[in-house]
Amino acid sequence: MWDISTGKPLGEPILHPSGHVMAVAFHPKGGRFLTATSGANWRDSAGELRLWETAGGKPAAGADVGKGNFTAAAFSPDGDTILTGSMQGAQLWDAHSGKPIGEPLSHPAPVRSVAFSRDSKLLATACEDGAARLWQAKTRTPMGAPLKHDGKVAVVAFSADSKTLVTGSQSGIKGLTRTWDVASGKPAAFSVLQDDGPGPVAFAPEGKRIAIASGTKARLWDSETGKPVSPPLEHPRAVHRLIFNRDGTKLVTAADGPFLNFSQVRLVATATGKPICPPLQHEGVTSLAFNPDGKTILTASNAGTARLSDAATGKPIGEPMVHRAPVSACAFSPDGKLAATGSYMRVMLWDGHTAKSIGQALELGDNENVMTLAFSRDGRLLAAGTTKGTQVWETVGGKPLTRFPGDGGPVVAVAFNLDTTSLLTANFEGSARLWDLATGQPTTPPMRHQGRFSSAAFSPDGKTVLTFGEDNTARLWETASGKQIGTAMRHRWIKSAVFSPKGHLVLTLGGDGIARLWDASSARPLGPPLLVGNFGYLGAFSPDGKSFLTASRAFDRIEARTLLWPAPLPIEGKSDRISLWVQILTGTELQADGSMRLLDVGEWQECRRRLQELGGPPLP
Repeated sequence: MWDISTGKPLGEPILHPSGHVMAVAFHPKGGRFLTATSGANWRDSAGELRLWETAGGKPAAGADVGKGNFTAAAFSPDGDTILTGSMQGAQLWDAHSGKPIGEPLSHPAPVRSVAFSRDSKLLATACEDGAARLWQAKTRTPMGAPLKHDGKVAVVAFSADSKTLVTGSQSGIKGLTRTWDVASGKPAAFSVLQDDGPGPVAFAPEGKRIAIASGTKARLWDSETGKPVSPPLEHPRAVHRLIFNRDGTKLVTAADGPFLNFSQVRLVATATGKPICPPLQHEGVTSLAFNPDGKTILTASNAGTARLSDAATGKPIGEPMVHRAPVSACAFSPDGKLAATGSYMRVMLWDGHTAKSIGQALELGDNENVMTLAFSRDGRLLAAGTTKGTQVWETVGGKPLTRFPGDGGPVVAVAFNLDTTSLLTANFEGSARLWDLATGQPTTPPMRHQGRFSSAAFSPDGKTVLTFGEDNTARLWETASGKQIGTAMRHRWIKSAVFSPKGHLVLTLGGDGIARLWDASSARPLGPPLLVGNFGYLGAFSPDGKSFLTASRAFDRIEARTLLWPAPLPIEGKSDRISLWVQILTGTELQADGSMRLLDVGEWQECRRRLQELGGPPLP
């Protein structure tokens, strides 16, 4: 056991001479935990299921629960039952007496994973025979036919509402994670096989193609059918960046190269998925950007250079763009005529088509490093977020304008509003602010999180700011007043928060494997949580806003998956009218905590009466 606040071990290691420790689990009410061990080999049933006191790590009363060659174990959420998987099958145990409950749950092969539903009424088991199975916990009888897979099933888990089961199966080194409807036993959401775990994903501008990277491979997929439209494109090492040009005809991939501090950038034709030219070689690429006009690609490197390359041929344009230190950020102006690169104590401007230097270097203060760069929409101004604050310059002549303080931490995000009258900055220590560019004064109070910031962005119409941070919340703010809209959008281990293209939706994704959609005008949840995997890390809307993509990963690569979801279309009308219509269609009411409550007959009829008084259903 370990103290999670200090990372130090509590007491001595708890030895298990009978075999490998295959599972540990805390009792839901605390005070005890269990361990399950294997035997010396696959035929040996000398492994042990044991209970221990959390305080001191000593054996609990009735510590020796049972013997077997255990592979998995879990407490029921109510704490009354233990479910184990073993080389011989699965077994329920009374958590208080330690006695087995009934006969084993029969399986034709070893069981590798077990799970209880949230209400403790259902069981799930993963078997090496290529099937997952659902069971009634009270009667220990199977629910429907086995859920068939193409390979050994290694993982099972229920969604929070127990309506969906997630399974991870494997065949050789490949893995596939799928979702199943518990009531019908049928496969649910569309999923993508990823041989080597997940990587970055990107929508093509027209929304019909999705680029997905997995390990050393990148591949293009049809967003409607979920089928690949190109063969995998191999790279020497893991792909860490994907970006489409504006018209979606070309894709840039960036990967670690075959040597330390060496990266490979490739230019791919979207129509065929094939490279247009040999790899663009550039040492230690840290950042890259596609010129908005689609003609050039900009890469920045920790070797102290940036490179401009022709997007049609992949050939370098001009000489390397040299800095005196690693280049940490790069950006194009909206019209593509200018390129900016930032490094230690300086920012430089370049011609976006020739790579020729423009003017003198834009100097920063001592020991100040560039974190991020942003141009104004008209290309007239450039802002650099640094380790000490934010500096704004005129792009013509390089005249320094306003200097904004960092408010106590490195600035991790900067953005101009639509009419270039104000600037949004967010620092690492948990504070975002809007500033008047003319006066240099803040126009709103600080927009604070109770922890470090991860990102901040304007809505497409510029009227709202979206932030998220390490306090596991995303928040919406009015740009006019700086006041928070609604309550914090809470998520466990939030990793991503983005606006939809029209700005009416917010998509958040958490490391708990849950994605949520929110109404951007109220910060209220739209619908129940969406199960995306065991570790959600990236979300993105299609350019038309009709669908969105979620990517998840886990500690075990077979649980990685990328899913495409339909996005709800905006409905015009008053919120009360829309809310009543949804309640009538679904027979449920969405609660403030995101749960769904069933309406009784009287409540449903009252909703129908009130909707008729308001003019009937709204039209989408």
